[in-house]
Amino acid sequence: MLVAAAATTWWFYPKAKGKSFGDKFLFYTKRALRFVSLFLLLFLLLSPVLKYLSQKTEKPILGFYLDDSKSVKLEDSSAMFSFYEAWEKFASKLSDEFDVRRFYFSNQVLDSFSGFEGSKTRLNAPSEHAKAIFKRQNLGALIIASDGIMNTGNNPIYEKLTADVALFTVGLGDTTQRKDVFVKEVNANSLVFLNNSFNVLAHIQGYGFEGQTVKVSLMEGARELSSQNHTFRNSNDYSVLEFVTDADKPGFKRYSVKISSLEGELTRSNNQKDFYVEVIDGREKVLLLYHSPHPDVNAIANALSVNKNYEVVVRSIQDFEESELKDISLLIGHQFPTNSSKDTRIMLSVRKKKIPFWVILGGQSPVDQLGAVLPEIRIVRRGNSWNDAQLNLNSKFNAFSFSEELIEQSTEWPPLLAPFGQYNANSKLEVLGFQSINRITTEFPLIAFSETEGIKTGWIFGEGVWRWRIKDFSRNNSDDIFNELISKTARYLMVKEDKRRFRAYPAKNEFDEDENIRLQAELFDQNFEPIANAEISLKIVNESGKEFDYLMSQSGSGYALDAGNFEAGYYSFVASVKSRPEFEKVKGGFLVKPVQIEYTQLQADHSLLKELAANTEGAFFNQNQFEALEKAIREDSRIRPLIKTNTKIEELIKVELLLMILAACLAFEWFIRKWEGGY
Repeated sequence: MLVAAAATTWWFYPKAKGKSFGDKFLFYTKRALRFVSLFLLLFLLLSPVLKYLSQKTEKPILGFYLDDSKSVKLEDSSAMFSFYEAWEKFASKLSDEFDVRRFYFSNQVLDSFSGFEGSKTRLNAPSEHAKAIFKRQNLGALIIASDGIMNTGNNPIYEKLTADVALFTVGLGDTTQRKDVFVKEVNANSLVFLNNSFNVLAHIQGYGFEGQTVKVSLMEGARELSSQNHTFRNSNDYSVLEFVTDADKPGFKRYSVKISSLEGELTRSNNQKDFYVEVIDGREKVLLLYHSPHPDVNAIANALSVNKNYEVVVRSIQDFEESELKDISLLIGHQFPTNSSKDTRIMLSVRKKKIPFWVILGGQSPVDQLGAVLPEIRIVRRGNSWNDAQLNLNSKFNAFSFSEELIEQSTEWPPLLAPFGQYNANSKLEVLGFQSINRITTEFPLIAFSETEGIKTGWIFGEGVWRWRIKDFSRNNSDDIFNELISKTARYLMVKEDKRRFRAYPAKNEFDEDENIRLQAELFDQNFEPIANAEISLKIVNESGKEFDYLMSQSGSGYALDAGNFEAGYYSFVASVKSRPEFEKVKGGFLVKPVQIEYTQLQADHSLLKELAANTEGAFFNQNQFEALEKAIREDSRIRPLIKTNTKIEELIKVELLLMILAACLAFEWFIRKWEGGY
């Protein structure tokens, strides 16, 4: 480049035309300008780059996590608020040297302090939160202040941090057991039937009141249903008391177990524990008819009986009369119906009453004349052939879903004995599972559904489902997966299609009182296409009649409402579409369950905090050891600034200064040549 630039410059300016000092000065100036501009131009044509190195120092991050749950302040609230102020000052003191991040946790981690009002304590929340938000950052240490009482979530010992992160714990509360009496737990069925009696088991704990007597009452609202006197046998007495009461009215009922107070108790907040029981007026009646005893009958009956909403009646067809079909929600026929006149008569009544029917074929079923008994389907066979057919779930079946365990394990279930032939249906069959014969999946259905005039019929084309139950139990030590298949199939047959054009419902039927209440709605036109931008009002009413009015907002193709937190109780709601009288109002309800778990253990547990710190080679400190904690933080070799070196590569042709120099050289040379009269 130097030679080329010099040669080109010499060719343009071989020698000075004049001999005066001014002529020579201008000549050599033009030479210099031409040489510099040519050299820069040739140099930039080679696309040279400039490499920059810069360094940035990142402060180590200190994550301060303060337990914000109710149990922390229960013993001495003023002392804990004083600790909160000291904790905040300590964090601020370290902010100059460290990147301090403050968080507050109970059931979840928040950025704001609630005043120790959290209703649950999840001790693994800080570690879980830190791993999620501090990825690839210079996290030096977590400082967790808690009373060590954990009542939800996983053990924090198993929430491993990386080896280069220190963990320091600060113990709050008092580890000595204080005098107290409380309801530790209440056990009762969440669902009972009208006019039935049910049991309530009250777990009572007493510390430091040996020989003293309390009154334990079962309450419905403010009404006392029954009571017992209980005398504490020792200073650490745990007893279970049983109450029996009647379900006399349908609906959600709020009950509580209440203990009379004693002088010297730590707190009286835990002397009462509330619970809810839903009283329902009747169950869905499932009739299982069979022609002869078979293990399938017992397997299906047991699977359905697990669901408390079902009343399962098992009858032989010989002992059954047509009049007994009253109030039947589902009829299951094991090898029923046959060609007998009694079976035909009963099936006519089933059709007339529009009772959903689930037929299970077997050796006694009239397979060759099936169309005469059950006109929905006909099986054309070659001889009297039967196959061992395994279940292969249809991946395209979407009427309802199954658990991953059922999908995975059902392929290993023993085969059913199914008739071999061509399956012809009068209407479209929804196939839940196909027959797999000799490990080859066929198009023959094994479990399917059909629908005629709005009445659903279920089909199992084979006998031997009892083997599925045995296989499930041998593998899982329970028959939950088999029960899931039978229960969901029965539920699908019994549930009538919802053809309402306006629907409103809660996200779930039961919420904890620390959860936000979420409701959803759907609105359709006459073609069942979603209607957007409608104004849907929703009124929520509590047990005392207080009303809360809301407007639902658009959410996707439907509508949604987040109503926030509500106190424990049962709430009804009414949803309506404003200015659209063609849509009927929708009524419903939901339950908000009380969360009193923070009051069942009041003795601080520092052993867990010590173990947690030791696992990370950190340290445990008492709540007044801020100086020792600061020293430990400063001396820990893992808590150090991080120096990051950044490399930046830039093309020189993009450097404006070089382009300006090139332009200036060319412009100045041109100016001199014009001034001399040249071109």
